[in-house]
Parts: sequence; structure tokens; C-alpha cells
Amino acid sequence: MDVTQEPSIRTGLAMLSERGLIPDLLVNNAGINVTGAMEEVSKEQGRAIMDTNFYGVVDMIRAVLPRMRERRRGTILTIGSLAALVAPPGQAYYAASKYALEGFLESLQYETKSFGVRVCLAEPGFIRTRLASRATDTPALYADYAGIRATLKQHWLAAIETGMPVNEMAERIVKWTLTGRTFRKRFGLDARWTPIAKKLLPEAVFFSLSRRKFGL
Repeated sequence: MDVTQEPSIRTGLAMLSERGLIPDLLVNNAGINVTGAMEEVSKEQGRAIMDTNFYGVVDMIRAVLPRMRERRRGTILTIGSLAALVAPPGQAYYAASKYALEGFLESLQYETKSFGVRVCLAEPGFIRTRLASRATDTPALYADYAGIRATLKQHWLAAIETGMPVNEMAERIVKWTLTGRTFRKRFGLDARWTPIAKKLLPEAVFFSLSRRKFGL
């Protein structure tokens, strides 16, 4: 199912309906990214990130929520990101897509609660997936960014490669979704402590530490 194409969404749900199945749990997990300076990320790449990470979630929810509302039950889980809490350099569009989900879903959960439909948002830190290795590279357009281009890519690859095991995190997130009651939950030490550091430290100090961490 391609979440950026509404016909694909309709076809996928129609296949379930033909088997007599109605979704009780929707997991919005599709996501893409590129890393690089904002000026070197093409307009097409930026829009693709927003279309997949944000509007893909919106369109999936639009597709399944009516039946959940009619049946007065259902759960909608969306995989957010630490990038929605602390935006890293080189991830401007990705962070924007995850920040947008925070606001959209927080608003939505008020609207669906009285219908017995739970909306929940998982906020994991780095997980060992193929998100970085499968990402498209940005073109080297401007010499001014030559010094940081490779640094940002290497840092992102290293952070994901040393991240949390994907199967373990999937089990923890799904268990919380099925048994928990809160709207949000952070997963991983980086997701729990980095936002606290951002909140407690003076802004200039936090930004300075972040630039140093990313080699900027």
C-alpha cells in the first residue's frame, strides 16, 4: 500500500473488506527521509517527505476512522520521532513532518475519544532500521555546505546503526498501544533525556552542544 496514493489506500482496505475484516488497529509506520542542508534538498524531495510522513498518516486515518467511529471502537497508533521534540541539523523536512504530526494527532485525540477510538503517538529515539541506508542522497549544489554535508550524513548513519533493536522496539510499542492509556509515550534513553536537556539548559547552551555533537 502506497500511503501517498489514495487509490492504493482504497484498494488495500477493499482487500480486507472482501475477507470480512474491519481494522481495529491502524499502525501508521511508513516514513521516508533524506539528510542534508535544506538548500540542497530539492522541492520534490521535501514534498515527498511531507506527503509520506504527514499526509500519508492523515489520509490513512481518513480512510479507517469512519468505520471505527460507527463501531465505537478502534485504536490509531502513529510512529512519531525524537525529531519532533528536538529538531536535528540536516533533517529540516523530516523534523517538520514529525512536528506536524504532534499537533495534528493531539487535536484529533480530543475529537475521537467519545467514540471509543483511541489515538496514540509513540515517540522513539534512534532505531536500527534501513531508513538512512535507503535514503536518497541530496545533490552537492553549494560549496558552502561541503564541510558539513558528509558530517551530517555520517552522523545520521552512525546514530541509526547504534540505535535500539527494531524488533524489541516494535514489541514494546505495540504492547503499550494495546495495554496503555496515555496519548504519548517516549521510547529509548535518547527520546526521554534529550528533550529534558533542551528544556532545562539555556537555549544558547543547548544549541552550542548540539552543534558540537554534530560536528558543526
